[in-house]
Amino acid sequence: MRPSADELNAHLLAGGQIMVATYGHGTIYKAKHAGWFSEGTDGSLYVRYGRGKNCLSVRDRLIVAIRFGRPKVIA
Repeated sequence: MRPSADELNAHLLAGGQIMVATYGHGTIYKAKHAGWFSEGTDGSLYVRYGRGKNCLSVRDRLIVAIRFGRPKVIA
């Protein structure tokens, strides 16, 4: 089951990081990107990209890899 846009945005607001990866490219989203994930009227997951949006899923089926993480703390 894919994560919802609300779950992704909440993870970013909590200080986490999200990596969205395709076969040849990966993008890391941080707290400043909270609110960039949304769901379309058809139930697909999108992320903001410039003035448009990139599709991350077709309804409930992901077409990219999504990884959750926390920033590294240096003491």
